[in-house]
Amino acid sequence: MGAGTLGVKVLQTFIYVLAFLSSAMILGIYSYFLATEKKHNAGIPNTQRAVEGISGSGALYTIFALVLTCFLGGITFFAFLGICKLYLKRGIR
Repeated sequence: MGAGTLGVKVLQTFIYVLAFLSSAMILGIYSYFLATEKKHNAGIPNTQRAVEGISGSGALYTIFALVLTCFLGGITFFAFLGICKLYLKRGIR
């Protein structure tokens, strides 16, 4: 692995770590907020529950992306698959 590839992989992993920490913090704070509302017998609308679900899925996505970046980043075959997916998604031939 070259120095450029290693640098990009470390930078990308660092960015995903920041994203995961942000989403985990949002999930924790909002979960605490909902638990406090439940403790005081306040009604919790479905929209507030949805926010917790969305933040939980964001945390799950970022941890999954972090793991994939750590183990599959810099492998040419997977980079090629990602580029092909991008071209097919945009309709570029």
